[in-house]
Amino acid sequence: MMSQDSNKNDINSYDFPSRVEKALKLIHTDSFKALDYFNEILDDFFKFTPDEIKENNLSSLIINSLNGKGSILNAFDKIDEAEECFDMVLNDFDSQDFTSLINKALILRKKGHLEESLDYYDEIAKYYPDKKELILAMKSEVYGELKIKLSDTDLDDYSIEAKDLIGRGLASHENKIVLEALDYYQKAIKADSSCKYLVLSLMDDVKREFFKLFLYEDIDIEKDEISKKKGAVLHYLFIQNNLFYAYMLNEEILEENKNDLFALNAMGMIFFYLDDCDLSIRYFDRCNTIDEKYLYPYLNKAIALARAKRFDEAKESFGKIKGLPNLIRDPNEEELDIFKRTIISNSIYSLGF
Repeated sequence: MMSQDSNKNDINSYDFPSRVEKALKLIHTDSFKALDYFNEILDDFFKFTPDEIKENNLSSLIINSLNGKGSILNAFDKIDEAEECFDMVLNDFDSQDFTSLINKALILRKKGHLEESLDYYDEIAKYYPDKKELILAMKSEVYGELKIKLSDTDLDDYSIEAKDLIGRGLASHENKIVLEALDYYQKAIKADSSCKYLVLSLMDDVKREFFKLFLYEDIDIEKDEISKKKGAVLHYLFIQNNLFYAYMLNEEILEENKNDLFALNAMGMIFFYLDDCDLSIRYFDRCNTIDEKYLYPYLNKAIALARAKRFDEAKESFGKIKGLPNLIRDPNEEELDIFKRTIISNSIYSLGF
């Protein structure tokens, strides 16, 4: 019979820590190779008994491997296989693992099990109160899928006041007076809570109008591993509209460099979408405290300030980008017009164009 010491040496010979680290780094650069690595690693892990795994403190490495494999399979749209990975973590290793819980909720949403998805989000909020804003955003997206589309609903089902406010919001949105539209929608929910799911979806459309204005640094994703992650953040934010993956990747970047200007600017954009304008503004300010010549956050901060109805400060921040060279993406005339309407429709100020 193998002694405990010789068994430990046998496990050490597999070099699990460095292999798992290597596979995790490959997830966003070469997913196919990463998946092969995770399969090989997990095959080796399960050569050992549960007691041996526990005695040698391998559980966290197995969890990381299962989560890594599951994330790749989910991205490949192999959701049943991905769900098996996350279920294994939650059932056999750690019922409160954040990554597995959030991915389980996302998969249930993909499968159309929306109420079960919401239950998982509630569990996550209970275990991780510091992730409250993120969870609220994920839940609001599920609410948006639960509701009936505007074209399929009868506004007469709602109170006269709510119906009027929704109509005003739609008119304001159509005329690109986006702050006014949000105000009307928020008032509609207060007037009649039964219109909540419909109105949350309409508000999401309006917030996307703001989001189209944001400025961000152009990234050469071939430069290095961090650049690949930054490119993935932009992809999740502006192509897939997936705040969760954008947020988690951004956290990884900031763990390596807490003063990374791209990541701080992206965090400001993320928290704007989560309706936390104060925190959004703090991220943009932090960028310009580190480097006042880093131009992108000035407009972004102005957008967040306008959303918070701090119009004097919005005008001042917006003015700092006028005439400044070297912006990768200059806001076009239509975008500037949206921003001007945002200010003009809510204050007496002109931006001086």
